Amino acid sequence: MYRLIKTTILNSFFKNGRLMKILFGPLKGYKYKVSPQTGFSSLLGRWEWESQIVYNSVIKSGFIVFDLGANFGIHSMLYSKLVGNNGKVFAFEPLPSNIVDLKLHIHANQLENVEIATFAIGDSIGEVDFLVADHGSQGSIVGIGKETGKKANCQFNDPR
Repeated sequence: MYRLIKTTILNSFFKNGRLMKILFGPLKGYKYKVSPQTGFSSLLGRWEWESQIVYNSVIKSGFIVFDLGANFGIHSMLYSKLVGNNGKVFAFEPLPSNIVDLKLHIHANQLENVEIATFAIGDSIGEVDFLVADHGSQGSIVGIGKETGKKANCQFNDPR
């Protein structure tokens, strides 16, 4: 019952598919698309709180950051803010369905220091079957997603 009430309230305020401003946290004022996959916690600044603390204490202005498995780009957005205009973020994301939202978030927030690479990183070059998890927004080559049998064909590049 609690879950139903919570979902009803959240859906009333945060419309699915709508680009909204983040209300709290280090990305307050940034735009982010609401969906069952992206969740509502990002709008409330409550996504991976422990990770945010680490990133805020370690990543400095002018750094170069690689976001391997950028997903929808919430971390890339934070990295972009932390490295500033003198830094650079390389956001790698192989899943075509995630790339759409990743690009949306980077462009909606006019993040000029983020470069999107639409492939996976590994020790070879070519194509790979990327295993896709149940909800479709996560996956891996050997781990998450192996239980579903769903696959997406992705480019696989060696960064060397």
